[in-house]
Amino acid sequence: VLAGRSLGGVILFELLRTGSPKLSFVPQVLFTMGSPVGLFLHTADSIPNRSFSLPGGTRYFNIFHPLDPVAYRVEPLIAEELEKLDPEWIPCDSDQLNWGGYKTNHALHQMGKTMYTWARGEEKAKNDLLRLIGGVALNAGDRVDWSLQEDMSMWTTVGVAGELMQAFPSHSCYMKSPDVAAFIQNHSTKIAVANSLVAKHGPEMFPDASETVSGKGKGSSGTPGTPSPKSAG
Repeated sequence: VLAGRSLGGVILFELLRTGSPKLSFVPQVLFTMGSPVGLFLHTADSIPNRSFSLPGGTRYFNIFHPLDPVAYRVEPLIAEELEKLDPEWIPCDSDQLNWGGYKTNHALHQMGKTMYTWARGEEKAKNDLLRLIGGVALNAGDRVDWSLQEDMSMWTTVGVAGELMQAFPSHSCYMKSPDVAAFIQNHSTKIAVANSLVAKHGPEMFPDASETVSGKGKGSSGTPGTPSPKSAG
């Protein structure tokens, strides 16, 4: 497992993409946090297509805070249509009251958005975008872009000024975030176990593990379901 923050994430991504210098091992997964990987790929005119994956089958997760001025999304770079699809939320793993992995403010927002999408008959369009994600090889058909849920505070209610006040703290939040730690631990463990089972017994013996390796296992995106009250701990 490799993980890098900010420019460190860019360096790791490029090291794996180019294979130079060559590592003595093949990492199973790369996590970047608050990294401008998308910006560097765009400015270098090295935009990957949907079939691109890191050598050796290394999975890739792009983690960022929505107010981080340094971080960039990657999915819309691969397929323009994916700009219409919100990044996946990283589940809330803190001890505070949350709703099915959502912080309370996000749970309310998500319920409102779900009802709005349903009322406008946009479910099919969203499902089409999710099917498009299934054809993106960079994370084996799983979501690439994963966003932290920002806290509800006084700064979120004052528009642009509040966003500017939170910009720099947002870029430094990853290493101390229990949500990021739990996310990396859960996904890296799941992928490592699945890879081990498939390598030892073959995909026929453990089809569920094979789907996890390919990113197409049930619930592989980690999308929280319909929000319901839950106390995490």
